[in-house]
Amino acid sequence: MTKNELWEIWELAKQGNTYSRKPLPVEYVKEAEEYINGINSTIEKRQTSWSAKYPLVLLKEIGTENESIAKRILFVISQWRREGVIVDYYYMFDDIDIAVKIGYSLPNIIEESIIRFKKNLSVDSIEPILEKLWKYYTDEDFAKFADNLFKSNIDTLIEKKNESHMFFTLLITGSLLYKKDPVKYERYLKPIIDYAEKFADISTCMILSKIYPVSKEAEALLVKLIVENEGARVNIYKFGFHRDFKKLKKFCDDKNIPESYPLLLLILEVMNEYKSDTKKIVQYFTEAYQENREEFMKVYSRLSDKLNSVKALFLLAVMIKNNDKEEKLKEEEINADIIRYMEYGFKNKNTNVLEYLKGNISKEEVLKQYVNGNLHMVEHFYTAVASMYTHSSTARKLLDIYMELAEKDTYHSNEIRIYNYFIDGREKWLAKSPIDSAEVLIKYGFPFKKILAIYCMAGDESWNGENINMADAVEIIKGHENEALELLDEWKKLEKCSSDETTYQTRLMELLFDKSDIPDYSLLVEMINHKSKVIKKKAEEIITRHKEETENLLESVKTKAKGETLQIINRIMKFWNNEHLFHDGFSFTNESAIKFCTENFDTANTKVISWLPEGILSGVRFADMSGTAPAVIMEFILVEYMSLAAPYRVKAADKVAEILNVQDIQKTLEGVYNTWLNNGADTKLKMILLPYCVFASDTQILQLNKQLLKWAEASRGALAAFAVSVAALNGGSVALMMVDSISGKFPNNQVKKAAKMAFSTAAKILDLPEDVLSDRIIPSLGFDKAGKKVLDFGVHTFTLSLTPDFVLSIYDNGKEKFVKSLPKPTSEDDPVKAETAKKEFSELKKQIKAVVQTQSSRLKKVLMNGRYWSSKSWNTLFVENPIMHQFAIGLIWGVYENNKIIQSFRYMEDGTFNTVDEEEFTLPENAQITLAHPADLGEELTSSWKTQLDDYEIIQPIEQLDISVIELAEKDITGKKIIRYSDKYISVGKMNSAAKKYEFIRGEVLDGGSFFCYHIVDKFLNIYVHINVDDMYMGQDFEEQISIKEVAFCRLPEDGEPLDDIKDNMILDVSSLSQRFVSSIIGLLDKITE
Repeated sequence: MTKNELWEIWELAKQGNTYSRKPLPVEYVKEAEEYINGINSTIEKRQTSWSAKYPLVLLKEIGTENESIAKRILFVISQWRREGVIVDYYYMFDDIDIAVKIGYSLPNIIEESIIRFKKNLSVDSIEPILEKLWKYYTDEDFAKFADNLFKSNIDTLIEKKNESHMFFTLLITGSLLYKKDPVKYERYLKPIIDYAEKFADISTCMILSKIYPVSKEAEALLVKLIVENEGARVNIYKFGFHRDFKKLKKFCDDKNIPESYPLLLLILEVMNEYKSDTKKIVQYFTEAYQENREEFMKVYSRLSDKLNSVKALFLLAVMIKNNDKEEKLKEEEINADIIRYMEYGFKNKNTNVLEYLKGNISKEEVLKQYVNGNLHMVEHFYTAVASMYTHSSTARKLLDIYMELAEKDTYHSNEIRIYNYFIDGREKWLAKSPIDSAEVLIKYGFPFKKILAIYCMAGDESWNGENINMADAVEIIKGHENEALELLDEWKKLEKCSSDETTYQTRLMELLFDKSDIPDYSLLVEMINHKSKVIKKKAEEIITRHKEETENLLESVKTKAKGETLQIINRIMKFWNNEHLFHDGFSFTNESAIKFCTENFDTANTKVISWLPEGILSGVRFADMSGTAPAVIMEFILVEYMSLAAPYRVKAADKVAEILNVQDIQKTLEGVYNTWLNNGADTKLKMILLPYCVFASDTQILQLNKQLLKWAEASRGALAAFAVSVAALNGGSVALMMVDSISGKFPNNQVKKAAKMAFSTAAKILDLPEDVLSDRIIPSLGFDKAGKKVLDFGVHTFTLSLTPDFVLSIYDNGKEKFVKSLPKPTSEDDPVKAETAKKEFSELKKQIKAVVQTQSSRLKKVLMNGRYWSSKSWNTLFVENPIMHQFAIGLIWGVYENNKIIQSFRYMEDGTFNTVDEEEFTLPENAQITLAHPADLGEELTSSWKTQLDDYEIIQPIEQLDISVIELAEKDITGKKIIRYSDKYISVGKMNSAAKKYEFIRGEVLDGGSFFCYHIVDKFLNIYVHINVDDMYMGQDFEEQISIKEVAFCRLPEDGEPLDDIKDNMILDVSSLSQRFVSSIIGLLDKITE
C-alpha cells in the first residue's frame, strides 16, 4: 500500500465511518495530521463526538515500511473517537488485538476493557480476557501489574470491589500466576486466602477451584464452602468446575463429602440455568436418577419449600417416566406443591387463578375479572404441571383455566404456547407423544374442537410451537371426523374473516379433505361460494385433486351456479377433461382442430388477450406446410393458458399446437412476449409467460434467464420467481437444467426458492431423486454418441464435431476438409434449410456454453462431496451423452468402497479404461464411481496421474489434480469449531464476490439490514457449513474489513434449510467427516482470506 492510499484511508476515517457518520471536529484535524506525519511525537487523549471504526486494512501494514503511519492513524482513532480505545463489550477481543499492536501497555488495556466495561462484564468473564492478553504479555508483565496493585491499599480496593472490577482482576491474575508457579508466586496466596475466608462470592469460588491442586489451604476452604454454603456450592459447580458434574463429583468423593450435596446443587443449578431448555433438564435429571436413585430420592424429599416446590414436580416426573413403583404418588401432595409454587413464584400475578385453585372463587369470576394480555407465561412451570396432568386435579384445573383465559386474548399466540408447553412437557418428561397428550385432554373433558383449532392456528410454523405438527392433527382427527366438519362449518358461517382466520380455514380444509379420511365432501364444495377469494381458491385447488369424491356434487351444484362460482366449476371440469380426453395417443387433424377451437373458444375470457395488437396472432403455418392456420387457433391456445388460476399444462391447447409449425409458434409468442415486456411487464398479465415458456425454444429459455436477472435487480423478484416456476413446465432438458442451475446460484433468494420448488416438483412427478433428474436432463443437443451432428443446407452438408475444449469444429462433407465457419449457401442449396441450419449453429454455440457452465459447476461439487454413480448410470451419463463424454476423458475417476478408493482410472477416447500404469482396466458391474480426489489418491498417485495427462497433452476441464490437500492443525480448532481465520481480515467486497461465486447462502437479514453468517449446503452429505462473520449489513462499504470468526460443519435439518442459530448437538466433529469435503471447504476459505 502506498502512502497516498494510507492517507485516503485516513480521510475516510476522518469523516466518520460508522452508522452515525460523526466526523472528527475540524479544530482537531491539524493536530491529528501533524502527529500522523511525525511532526509531533504525542497527542493528548480527548473525548470528542467523532465516531470511527479502526480501518482493519491498516493492520496489514504493520511490519512494512508504512508501519509508523498506520500505527499513528490507529492511535489517533483510539485516543479521540467517541467510543474509546475499545468500542464496546461485544467487540472487545478484536479491539484488544489492535490495542496491543499499536502499543498499549497491559495496565492500559485492562483499564480500557475490564474496568471500563464493568457493567457489561460478570466476574467470570474476566479470566477469558486475561487469557487473551496472556498471548501478548509475559508472566512477569502480569506479576508487575499485580505487584503494583497489591502494594496499594488492599482494604480500599476491597471496599470498592463492587464499583470496579480491579480487585477481582487482581485476585484472578494472582491465582493464575500462583497456579503456574506456586513457589515463585507464593506472595499472592495469603491475600487470596484472606479474602476467601471473608467472602464466599463468585470470585472466591473460581479462584479456590483453580488453585486447590497446589494449595492445601485453598482445598480446605473449598471443601468447607461445599459442605456449609448452598449458594457457594452452585457457584463452585458453575464457575469453578465449569459445570463439569463428574469432575465435581470426583472431588467430593475424594474428600468424603456426602454425595447428596453435588447432586442437589446440580438439580438446583440445572433448573436455574436451563429454564428454557427442558430437553437438557430432562437429560440431567434422568441420568442423576439412574445413577443413584437413593440419593435422588433424598434430594426430592428436600425440595418442599416454596422456592423449589415446582422442581419437586420435575423430579416426580422422572420417577413416573421410570415407572418407580416404590414412590406412591399422593395427589394431595402434588396439588400442594403446585399451590405452594404459585404463591411464591407468581406472587401478585394471576392471584384470581390461585384463589380459584384453592376453591375460594368460581371459574366464572376469574374469567370475568381477567384483563386482556395479562397472562403470566412461565414455560418450565407449565411443562412441570403438564407432566402431572393425569395425577393431579389441581394441574388439570390450572391448565384448563389458563387455556380459557388465553382464548379471551385478542391474539391466539398464548393458546398455542400453552398447548405447546403441555405436549412438550409430557413428551420430554414422560415420553408421551403429542397424539397421546391430545387424547388425554379429550379424556378429561377438554373439547376436541379447541385442540383442532389450535393446530390450525399454529400450522407448521416453528415459531408457533416446535412440537405442534400438522401430521399429528391428521391422527387426532381419526374418530372425530364429524366434529372436525362441524368446526369448519362454524368457521364458514363467520360473518367476517380476518386474514388469520382465513388461513386457519384453509389449513383445516387441507387437513380434512387432502390428508384425512373424510367420507363427505359436500362442505368442501360449498366453500366455493365463500366470501373470501383465498378460501374459494383453496377449495378449487383441493376439489381439482379429488374428482372421484366431488364430481357428482359439482354437477348438482352447477345447475344453479352463477357468476364466479360457475367460472370456478367450469375451470375444475375443464382441468378434469384436460387430463382425461387429451391423452398421449390423441391427435387433431387440421380441420378438426379448427372446428374444436371455434366451438370451444372461451368467449367469457377474451379480455386476457384484448391488449394484443391486431394481427399479431396471424400468419402461423400448419406443421405440414399446407397453408396458414386461422388466428382462432392461436387465440384459443393463449386464452386457455392465460385464463388459468394456477399454471399447469393445458393438454387441449398442447394437442392443438401439434398441428402448427413449431418455429412459427415460437416466433409469434416471442412477439407477444416482447409486447408485454415493452409495456412494463404488467403482473396482471403475467400468465403470458406460461404459453411462452411451454412452447419456447432452448434459445428462448436461455434468453429468459437474462430477463430474470433484470427483474431481480429491479426488485421484481416475485415476477422472476413466477417465471422460473413456469419455465419448468417447458419440460425440455435445457429448461429444467436452467431451473436446476438457478436453484443453486441466483442473486435473489425468492427466485432461488421458486426454482428449487419447481425442480423438486418435477423430480417428484418423475419419481426420481433430484440428483438423478439433474443427470437425465443434460441435453445431447442433437449430437450422436461420437459427438457429431450434421447440418443440412439442401445439397451441401456439414458435420459438426465437439472438441475436448467444447469448441465446434466444422467439416465440409462435399469438399472433404475442415472449414473455419459455415459458408454462404450456394444457388443449389435450399434457402429455408440453409437459414434454419445457420440459426441452429448460432443457437448451438450458446447452448453448449450454458451446458458446460452448469455441468462444470456440478462436477466441482462432486469433487467436494464424493457423490457416486453406479457403473450403469456412469456409462449412461458419461459415455452415451456426447457432451459429458468430453468431461469424462479429461478427468481421473475412482472406484470406491466404504468411502475409500479401490482403483483410480481414466476413460479413454476409444471407450476403454486405463490405470495410472497405462494398463487396461475393466469397470466392475456393481462399482461405485466418483471423481478421484488428491486427498484419497495420495501425493505419489496424484503426481503419476499428472504426468500421464501431461504426456498426452490433456487439459482438465475443471481443476482436479492440482487441488491442495489441507489438514487442520490443532491451533485451527477449538472444540468442534474452526477458528483458523479469526485473525485474518478481508474486505466486504471480496466476501460478497466469494459468496456469489461459490453459491453461499446468506443468513437471515435482521433489523437494520444486518446479518452475521453464510452457509454452504451439501444435500448429498446432509451437511451445511456455517460461516460466522463479523456483523455485516446491506449496503455496506465494499472496502470495510471483516473477519470470519469461526466455521462449523453442521448436520442439515430435515427440511433441508440451514439454521443461523446453531446448537451444539448439530455441530459435527471435523475428524469424522470426509477429508475431501473438509479439505475442499478449507481450501475455498483459504482462497477467500489469502
